[in-house]
Amino acid sequence: MSAFSSTAAAIRITLSSLPARWPMALASLVGIALVVATLLGFLAMAEGFTRSLAGAGSRDVAVIVGRGVRSEQIGVLTPETLQILESRLADAGVPLRRLSAETVRVVAVPRTDGSTASIVLRGVGPAATALRPQRRLPDGAAPPQPAEGEVVLGRAAAVQLGATAVGTNVRLGGQQWRVAGIVSADGSALESEAWIDAGAMRTAFPDQPAVQSLRLPVADPAVLTRLAGTLANDPRLSVRIEREDRFFAGQSAGLSRMLRGIGWPLAIAMAVGALAGALNTMFSSVAARAREIATLRAIGFGPGGTFVATFTEALVLALAGAALGVAIVALFLDGRVGSTLAGGADVGFAFQLTPAAIGAAFLFAAVVGVLGGAAPAFRAARQPILAGLASDSQ
Repeated sequence: MSAFSSTAAAIRITLSSLPARWPMALASLVGIALVVATLLGFLAMAEGFTRSLAGAGSRDVAVIVGRGVRSEQIGVLTPETLQILESRLADAGVPLRRLSAETVRVVAVPRTDGSTASIVLRGVGPAATALRPQRRLPDGAAPPQPAEGEVVLGRAAAVQLGATAVGTNVRLGGQQWRVAGIVSADGSALESEAWIDAGAMRTAFPDQPAVQSLRLPVADPAVLTRLAGTLANDPRLSVRIEREDRFFAGQSAGLSRMLRGIGWPLAIAMAVGALAGALNTMFSSVAARAREIATLRAIGFGPGGTFVATFTEALVLALAGAALGVAIVALFLDGRVGSTLAGGADVGFAFQLTPAAIGAAFLFAAVVGVLGGAAPAFRAARQPILAGLASDSQ
């Protein structure tokens, strides 16, 4: 029998005996599955949050905020700055009627269960809706511009406020607002916002800056580059202009890094425990199969085949555990809607299980399997034949 054939036969014999050793095999498999499920849970959360904020932005829209400002609610564009901006943008050929001057405030609102949520309240003018074509009513139409005393809610914000239908009233900032529409926005962070008229925002919140950001349509990257140079070279201005999707991506980067920074170290710490369990399982497996291994050696199977067979067993258990962990996350987390704080407000997102995350999880499990199987496989290959035959293992 060739070395390849004998090794393949040893692998088949070893794997076929797994059902007889199912308690040890199950313990190893479940340990790996828990590690993989924990890792994928954090990665799916980070990916979902990143997509939620990224989906709120557009490649064809630019945002102007104060220089150094990373979040709209902490910036201010003064009336003098706005006047200069409008002049420079008009000179560059930007239609002023398409500019959207906006202001943002985070307000605490009571949930239906008695707890408190934080909602992004955005004051907008007529141009804002055209710059967010992803915001749609249930029938696919564009949402209305909120009139005085009206609010247009994103789907996630409506859930937070318990607003079930158009025409109901919700309490925001100490006063009642009539719901003029409930919109979806492809699962993006826009679904966590409540929009009111900019003038109504100033009336309801006298301390609120009138304008904190300015949006404009810019489909051509070359135009955006020219505008950035024009605004940066004007000594009267202290602003920056950025593509909207990149602006939101910058906001999500910090939390995404934190989630991944928690997920990987936690998974590694858990993997140490899983590795200890895998080592114990495999050493116990070798001890339980001492007579079987010695018999295989006695009838002509070499130590190399014994090593590969035992090593393969550890790797198969690790990959099976990874598959179980992926299945758990896919069934119970993938696509589920959650929320987290971003910029002081609750932002809804859906857990997103990606092929890259699944690949990383299987690779991680394979490493644990390799580390957990190498030493027991070496022991199996080095086991004396006579000592194994004399063993009383079953």
